[in-house]
Amino acid sequence: MSSELVSPATLDTLPPLIPAPVGRRVLGAIIDATIAGLAGVLFWAATGSEVAGLVATLVVSVAYPWYYVARDGQTIGKRAMATRVVMTGCGSQPSGTTSLVRASVAQLPGFVIPLYALLWAGMTLGTRDRRGPHDRIGRTIVISA
Repeated sequence: MSSELVSPATLDTLPPLIPAPVGRRVLGAIIDATIAGLAGVLFWAATGSEVAGLVATLVVSVAYPWYYVARDGQTIGKRAMATRVVMTGCGSQPSGTTSLVRASVAQLPGFVIPLYALLWAGMTLGTRDRRGPHDRIGRTIVISA
């Protein structure tokens, strides 16, 4: 659902979208990164190829949050930390396309720019609304579930 389709009366009844606490968001991200990293290590061990392991990590790093956020707004890490992703305009669950864009913007630069994780943390956690580039581009916010 896009914010253009929500009536003004509905927007008046929505609770405010308050960003999830920093600690829970960071721990959820660590859980999710561990899952993606484990997939890469297992693929590397199974194939004996470091390149295959890196490619598997890259694919899982994007596909995993894409699938889970599109499915119900929560990855395994977000569910464990009681947070979820919603659209900023209406509080609804992101679409598959929005989830793919969000996951790609969040993950792919880290494979090109090694210090991106630190830049991402500063750009995300250092703002009042705790929305990083992937949230701004996808028009999403991580809130408490």
